[in-house]
Amino acid sequence: CVCVCVWRLFSSVAQGRFLWACLFTLHVRHCTVVANAQDKRLAHNYVKPLVALDPSYQTITMYTALLEELGLDNELCEQFRMLFELIVDDPRIVGEDPTEVAFHLKAWLLALRRQGLRDEASRVFFTMKKALGSELVPFDDPFHLPRYFERGLQAKPVWSMDDIPELVIMETNWATVLGELKTFLQNQPGSTWNLEGDEELVATEGSDGTRGWSEAKLFEHGKFVGVADQFPATCALIRQLPSVVDLIKGAAVSGQVTFLRLAPGASLKAHAGAANSRLTAHLGLITPGVAQETSVGGSGPSFRVLAEGTTKIKNATCSLPP
Repeated sequence: CVCVCVWRLFSSVAQGRFLWACLFTLHVRHCTVVANAQDKRLAHNYVKPLVALDPSYQTITMYTALLEELGLDNELCEQFRMLFELIVDDPRIVGEDPTEVAFHLKAWLLALRRQGLRDEASRVFFTMKKALGSELVPFDDPFHLPRYFERGLQAKPVWSMDDIPELVIMETNWATVLGELKTFLQNQPGSTWNLEGDEELVATEGSDGTRGWSEAKLFEHGKFVGVADQFPATCALIRQLPSVVDLIKGAAVSGQVTFLRLAPGASLKAHAGAANSRLTAHLGLITPGVAQETSVGGSGPSFRVLAEGTTKIKNATCSLPP
């Protein structure tokens, strides 16, 4: 009903560009609620004709956000093609935040890879790099996709414990961490596990009916948070990690420590982090009996990610294939 009212009101305002923008924003938000609660396809069918009426930078960017949530990668790529035609014609269209370009390019390349179009993703990357230059597309590899790019940092997809020796303490004491985790799992209901953002990364939910990808946070934004009070020994280990808890130039390091849980049968889409100044270290705690391999940065180095008691370190902005 709301969608029909919005459509009729717009049809009676031929030149009302400002009103149109306001209505479109409201409409997308409404349809996102519908998509979460009722029918994703219905929400998409309402919004699509509105975009066709005004294929501007603002409306296309709002539409791509909805398409990402709905998982419609084929149409998403077509919208990004239109979007970057506008950006190439006039890069100033993105406004005062130049990282918008890297943000949209990252989403486009990941959508292509989720469809198995890796060669096309590489072609798009190098075409946009040439057309827009290093200021707007600062990274040099189609699998290295940071929105926030700090120049001068080493960019390799997989790192070793020799590179960050302080992490040895976590691996050495992994049984202590596991012991507290098992106690936590016995005493806490499943509702304790949540996910703040990144819901769109889940390709398939758990076969047992549980949330496919969830977390329980211990440390973030320079302080212990969430369920940290139930992991005293683990938190004592974390306090010995300067790269996580210390200050840089008087500001807290953007370190985060969290338990991540992937349910049986669940899988994740290709994804990459936002800033090249962060590395991600994974310590296996409870894993399947047979280790599985994944690769970071496309056809780059692979490693076994599901070995209990071992730590693997990757560049958070190098995309993981599905």
